[in-house]
Amino acid sequence: MIRRLIAVLLLSMTALGALPTHAEPQGPIGWLIIPSIKLYAPIYTAPIDDAGTLTRSDDYHTIDHPINHLEGTAWVDQGWGRVVLAGHNPGVFGRVPDLQGGERIIILSHTSAYEFTVVLVQVIENDRDVLAPTPGFQVSLLTCLHRGVTWLMVDAVPQ
Repeated sequence: MIRRLIAVLLLSMTALGALPTHAEPQGPIGWLIIPSIKLYAPIYTAPIDDAGTLTRSDDYHTIDHPINHLEGTAWVDQGWGRVVLAGHNPGVFGRVPDLQGGERIIILSHTSAYEFTVVLVQVIENDRDVLAPTPGFQVSLLTCLHRGVTWLMVDAVPQ
């Protein structure tokens, strides 16, 4: 049932122009859906500098976008590696700390729908290692806690 709904949603969004069939410089590269926390939001590419810091670009204005795919990390259409999505808390990721193991995360790319299951929710130090590649395929949601002193990372693997 959910797979049929995702397929219909993906086709409808493409037909309506909400999800273009190709990446546009300032448009979303996909959509993030987390049913348990009622999150449905576009994903934009976020440039990061050599130090791993999210940068502001006149072409993207990514800091202002709700969910950022960190440039240099994998993307779902590759089918391997770590896809890192960052969002503000409070803000679009304000309910991400409520996620628990076993909950579903769905990413719609321009070509497919991908389903993941949350396997780990952990508080980490402000550590750039979260950008490091991982064996296998996973999605990591990253948001700040306590004004950026610590971070919350949610890891999910394909269903």
